[in-house]
Amino acid sequence: MALSRRDALSVEERAAASVAICDAANALLAERVKAGAVVALYAAKGSEVDTSRIDAAARRAGLVVVYPRVIEEARTLAFHPVTVDELAPTRFGLREPSADAEA
Repeated sequence: MALSRRDALSVEERAAASVAICDAANALLAERVKAGAVVALYAAKGSEVDTSRIDAAARRAGLVVVYPRVIEEARTLAFHPVTVDELAPTRFGLREPSADAEA
């Protein structure tokens, strides 16, 4: 139900919601997280919240930003300190760090 409601939003509504969500997350990070801490994000797919504003603010604040990669055989996630530009398309249209990225 939530997915269909999110998908029904216009591009403009989704963009505005992403900004509001990211700004709220950035305020919390600025208030509660110290430089050098690790923040895990995801690369948005489809109508998901675009986390690029969080990524940029976190890096400016000296936080370490990591993105997940699915380890299928272990059914776990590995996290890698990479930039969004280093993510590559994988299964199901996800963008993930490469297997040889530092964990």
